[in-house]
Amino acid sequence: MLCDEKGVLPGSEFFFFTPTEVFESYYYYLLVSGHFFCDETYLIRRNSHLGPLILLMDEGELYVEYEGETRIACKNDLVLLNCDRPHAYYPGKHCEFYFFHIGGKGCREITDNLIQMNHGFIFKLQNFREIRNIMEPLISKMYFANNIPEKDQSVAVYEILCAIQASGDLAPARALPNRDIIDDVVNYMRAHPERNFTIRELAGLASMSPHYFSHQFREFMGISPIAYMANLKIDLAKTMLLYTGNPVNLISELLGYSSSCSFINAFKSRVGISPAAYRKKPLDGRGGRKPGDTTQLR
Repeated sequence: MLCDEKGVLPGSEFFFFTPTEVFESYYYYLLVSGHFFCDETYLIRRNSHLGPLILLMDEGELYVEYEGETRIACKNDLVLLNCDRPHAYYPGKHCEFYFFHIGGKGCREITDNLIQMNHGFIFKLQNFREIRNIMEPLISKMYFANNIPEKDQSVAVYEILCAIQASGDLAPARALPNRDIIDDVVNYMRAHPERNFTIRELAGLASMSPHYFSHQFREFMGISPIAYMANLKIDLAKTMLLYTGNPVNLISELLGYSSSCSFINAFKSRVGISPAAYRKKPLDGRGGRKPGDTTQLR
């Protein structure tokens, strides 16, 4: 969903959820999730808000005020706040981050305990990639589906809390020898959405055999390299359709499709409607708030 909050830049999205009675009573669940790009005008200051906040920095710096302290969160840092207490956060110049507001039985107590064990609310985690690889794919799925199963949301929250517990000063992180290599390939793919890579080309970037590269990529990303690239193109197409006036044929060209027809068919196959129909569809049909809903979610 598009966010019109001051300081939140185009390309940002967030999604909100209402847990069922069973999950609210017995399990962890998501209240809000999103991926934000922000400039220096972004400011959140509250006395209390929703459930605990898990925020993973991707770029830039974020000033965080909590329990009488002001600290700076940088790239790959994780911010954990019990939002029942007064808090504030704002960028120095710009920043990018993923976030979850969570709920569930005992989640506030767990949040307080993790902060206490870490001696602070900003975590320098050795296994930050593990947490990013939980948050980013789940948020990406929300672009494609209005209803993410509650069990998937609950598992994600549980895995993140466990990963925080098992990292940094709390316990040694598990070594993932090829994680950095796969991350570098993924970043290269994201930087070149106009390319149509073969497995051999991508394996060459990783200095691996095609078979071994495919196995490693799927192990870390949960999806094949070709499927990941196809999904990435569709994600970028959605952003262009929402935030630019670029015609379909230009979007097709920018994303490396052989023709407009090829792009339209690929988009419709994954999203269920044509690019033109997606561009015209009301925001609430893509998982956002209905017109007139001005509830502050972040």
